[in-house]
Amino acid sequence: MKTVYILYHCYSTEYGENQKMIGVFSDYGKCQHAIEEISGKPGFIDHIDGFNIVEIQMDKIKSDFYLTLIED
Repeated sequence: MKTVYILYHCYSTEYGENQKMIGVFSDYGKCQHAIEEISGKPGFIDHIDGFNIVEIQMDKIKSDFYLTLIED
């Protein structure tokens, strides 16, 4: 079964949760590379520990992970 990796960034402020979906990648290493590329940019640099990677099996429901997406 094909595995993909979802990379997102999340942190809390006094105003609530801030979540950004970065992308879906074919391997874990590509997620790490993306983190290296964007970790110094505004919105990420002050919350380096906010990066998360979730492994998902294609065509299978992952009932223990939900990510709320709001378009900018």
